[in-house]
Amino acid sequence: MLGPTGPNRLYLYAGTSSGHIANGPGVAAGQPSIFKRLTTAGVSFGVYSNASSSGPGCPGPYSFETSIFCADIPQGAKTFAQFQADAKAGTLPHVVWIYPGSDEHPPSDIQNGESDVQKFYDALAASPQWSHAAFVITYDEGGGQYDHVPPPPACLPDAIPPNIPAEGSTPGKFDRYGFRVPMIIASAYSKLTDTSATSPASCSRGRCRPVPWRPSSWRRTPPRGESPRWGSRGRRTSSRSGGPPG
Repeated sequence: MLGPTGPNRLYLYAGTSSGHIANGPGVAAGQPSIFKRLTTAGVSFGVYSNASSSGPGCPGPYSFETSIFCADIPQGAKTFAQFQADAKAGTLPHVVWIYPGSDEHPPSDIQNGESDVQKFYDALAASPQWSHAAFVITYDEGGGQYDHVPPPPACLPDAIPPNIPAEGSTPGKFDRYGFRVPMIIASAYSKLTDTSATSPASCSRGRCRPVPWRPSSWRRTPPRGESPRWGSRGRRTSSRSGGPPG
């Protein structure tokens, strides 16, 4: 959506912001989220964070996921050291969200964010689960960077209008996507130097529509025993491990 970090992440995890257009509030009580859906389906998942501060009201280090959706993630977030240990042991859950702990948003140093993400990637790429894993890197919003392509229209997620004037004064609806952001998928079976002409909008309930986008490719780490090949680099937040073997 055309808005800041918080509402965009609410859309990512719950398919709606429940009318919110400012950082801070969560979705309405009872709103389904991807975390609830995974729990109902019996799919294991976890949140790992490299943040130095603790999460308010939720166990473990801070992450956006546990700070807003703590009721759906009662186990809280685990540390980066635990991610390394679980990856090495091959016991990562089927779906993992990663909070790198640093910020690439201007005026922060983008290299710090990339370095933190690389640490998680390296741990997963060395894991026995790597052969059936995918490391998905994306952003919650454009960070104020210029984009010459106007955001395309989108379907309304629900009947809840933007919370105006309490959280903002610009009139509008939730009927337009936000500015484009990259998405990089790294895995042992990613096509080398492959790019996609279309990309699904960020969502968690299937309210998606492809929009034009050409991201860069990611350097491929091959399965064990295979010679490395080369692509390029990228950034950000989740992995799918396929769960523990067996």
